Amino acid sequence: ALSSFTVNSLRPPWQSLWALIDGFYGFGLVPVDMRNLQGLAAGGQWESRLPWGMITLAFVLLYLWLYTRRYDWERVRTPVAFTAVSVVWLFLYSKGWSPQFVVWILAFLVLLRPDMHGVLLGVALTALNVIESSVYLILLPDARWIMVGTVLARTALLLLIAVEWLGQIWPQPRAGQRMQRVAAQLAGAVMAAIVVGVVVGAPVAAQAYQDRRLAEHPCRAAIEQWTAEAGGVTRTIAMDDTALWSELNPWLRSAYDLAVVDGYSPEDVPAEVVKADKLAELARAGEFWWVERSSAPAGQWSQAAAQLAASPDIALIDEVTLGACKAVRVLALPNDTSVAEFTPRGADTIADEAAIHLRSTVTGDARRGVVLPLVLYWQADQPLGASYTVFTQLLDASGRVVAQQDNLPVTGLAPTDTWQPGAIVRDPYQLAIPADAPPGLYELHIGLYDAAGRLPVTLPGGTVADHLTLSVDVR
Repeated sequence: ALSSFTVNSLRPPWQSLWALIDGFYGFGLVPVDMRNLQGLAAGGQWESRLPWGMITLAFVLLYLWLYTRRYDWERVRTPVAFTAVSVVWLFLYSKGWSPQFVVWILAFLVLLRPDMHGVLLGVALTALNVIESSVYLILLPDARWIMVGTVLARTALLLLIAVEWLGQIWPQPRAGQRMQRVAAQLAGAVMAAIVVGVVVGAPVAAQAYQDRRLAEHPCRAAIEQWTAEAGGVTRTIAMDDTALWSELNPWLRSAYDLAVVDGYSPEDVPAEVVKADKLAELARAGEFWWVERSSAPAGQWSQAAAQLAASPDIALIDEVTLGACKAVRVLALPNDTSVAEFTPRGADTIADEAAIHLRSTVTGDARRGVVLPLVLYWQADQPLGASYTVFTQLLDASGRVVAQQDNLPVTGLAPTDTWQPGAIVRDPYQLAIPADAPPGLYELHIGLYDAAGRLPVTLPGGTVADHLTLSVDVR
């Protein structure tokens, strides 16, 4: 006969004030198979620190005190109101709270508070249910502040509702009216606090949900890298997998153009050929990332990407595996063309007639107070026997250097004496343009030097200088 009480005593408190005190932030657990009552003696799944016997005694004594007041039991409202208070009292005493419990409260609100205040109380309790059961327990189980807020707010509302209902039947009418008035005012304050909490907490919860989803994302490493690189010269991420596009789009759509390359052709051209042509067109428009799932071995790409890589004027560089995604940069570099050709010092070359080609340069938007992204694409004919430093300088109309970055290629990660002949080296820079720089045309100087000085560079017109000059329009 007492098995239900025994089971309840073994259960940990859940979604209640007792749960907060006990430090349990989960949902209700049944510790044993309900069909095996002999197993009750084995104990539950949570060692509670609460003196539940003393708590029970206190609630029983307080309830007996309330029950023995001189209510007017002849009034129709009295048994209804006291029954409602008894239900609330049971919920306050109970170890846990389940969402369906609110139905009992709503029924009594309809009977005892059929006005706007009662409607607001019902909406508030229901909203707390949704936030706690759907948002906290399902979406954000680690955001314990949500449970703390909902439990405290619900406990306060239940207590104030019980006081207000008691006020309706209290033996001393004036005291009862005062109880109703104060309880209603305090309940209004609690509901206002709930609204404020939702407004303030919603952005925090949204960020927490986003962080959780990102942590669980199979391509999290790729998303984090591309987010960190946002604003550079690479603005497009392409793929031929629509499902992968759906997975990446929510995280990267604001910083990149995400393109799905399909194989449709009205002329019935083979799909892989169509994809390769579209990829080549993308590459000629500017550098982009090609991304696929990382199920295939490194260096092995889809047929369309492999066909594109076979093109003599297309380069695939910086292949990386990032979680469940693998990606490679794709760019168009026409054969036998360079924007500048640097001549290493004779003593520094391992092979005769070595040259360092600056195959291409790409700059981003040049704006005052913003970093100017710059990418240099290098290629050496032969192995180099020396390490050269790259200098990039932005000069104003008077010849004053307003921004500069000097370092070994790829921020020191790819010194020139480690370059493989024929390999493309992508070398990024960031030039911080001062906020007070006047708008107009600036000169960008690019070159190589070592302890002996700058290397000579042959420009497209055949002239020789010690640096390459490009024009940059700063706005």
